[in-house]
Amino acid sequence: MKELREQFPTTWHRIHDLDERWPCLYVEFDTDRPYYPMRATSTYGGIKLPLRPYVLGDYILDGDPAARPPLRAEYFDRGQGWVGDERVLEGPTRNSRGYAYLHGDFLASDFKEDIWFKLGVPPEVSRARWAIASLEMPWIFWLAFALEVILLSYLSGGLAGVFCFGRWRGFAAFGLWNCMTLIGVLCAVQSTHGELGELLRGKGRSFVWAFSLTFLMLTVIARQAVLAWIA
Repeated sequence: MKELREQFPTTWHRIHDLDERWPCLYVEFDTDRPYYPMRATSTYGGIKLPLRPYVLGDYILDGDPAARPPLRAEYFDRGQGWVGDERVLEGPTRNSRGYAYLHGDFLASDFKEDIWFKLGVPPEVSRARWAIASLEMPWIFWLAFALEVILLSYLSGGLAGVFCFGRWRGFAAFGLWNCMTLIGVLCAVQSTHGELGELLRGKGRSFVWAFSLTFLMLTVIARQAVLAWIA
């Protein structure tokens, strides 16, 4: 113990006697970027190794993916303040929004190199943060909702016209009555004049059903597409 303390006077912190293990030495040193040391662990060979590191701050995996097993990485935003050792939060991590959780069960020999990290945010995390920030601003939410209703109403009107009458022209613009809800569409079916009005009075009920189902289907598809884009 005394020899170790004399040999590492600046990095000495504490030595633990843990069951039958050899005493351990805790040291600190600077690196140009964060990393998780695994090269020494690889000498354990075929021992199964559960890996569960947390990385505070906006960091992503760096280095050659072929030199490490396929780690599963999950990214999270922190809540109201950090919980943990304040010494870890010094520097860029204190003002960072998120943290990463890496996990997997591998053989020690699977690791040929250390696990390195670099500053960055995965694209899906950036999109999710943008979506959350947008929802926190009401005017953006209502603007997006209005644009969605207008676009889907236009498409639904045109498609319903194709299904019922074999034509797009006139019916796509007619679908914009849906901006006044489905009641607006029903009223427009009864009050529209000219060629379009004659067609609607003949198959008005079929058009309304086709329009409603198409609008519902397109809404589900649009919402799923947005969620897939965020994720």
